[in-house]
Formats: sequence, C-alpha cells, structure tokens
Amino acid sequence: MTLRTLLLALALALVSTTSFAADPAPATPAPGTLPERMKSADANGDGLLDKEEAKAFPRLAKRFDQIDTDKDGKLSPAELEAVRERVAERRKH
Repeated sequence: MTLRTLLLALALALVSTTSFAADPAPATPAPGTLPERMKSADANGDGLLDKEEAKAFPRLAKRFDQIDTDKDGKLSPAELEAVRERVAERRKH
C-alpha cells in the first residue's frame, strides 16, 4: 500500500466519523411530544389554543381560565410555558 493510498483511507475514515458525530438535532418536535400535540390541536393554525382546541387536552381544558392569564380566551405559548414551569417547580418540592 502506498503512502498516498494510506493517507486517502485515513482521510475518508475521519470524514465519515465526524459526519456521524455531528448529527444535528431534529428541527421538528418528535411525534407525540407536547409541542407537536399542541400544534396538531391548533385547528386554525394561529399558534394559540382557544377553548374548543384545548378540549384535546382535558386537564388543560379544565384549568383553561386559570392558565389564560391575559383573559383573551386563548392560550399562548408563553402562558403554556408559564404553567409548565409552575408544575415543574412544584414537582421539585
């Protein structure tokens, strides 16, 4: 085996190894994750959940008025994140 062939084989091995190590994170949420389920429940695609759309999540629908802090009749991503953080904080204690 010549030096040139050896170097070429080594270079190919390094390139293939680094391409597997650098797999990017998925751009879309995994099936069944909360963001994906919220998106699928958002029937009109406005990025918000109204009371009718929230019925896809019974526990969320039950507490809709408490979660809707700005009282606009829709749950925004910020309102949903705030409730998620409150729940996570309660679980710590």
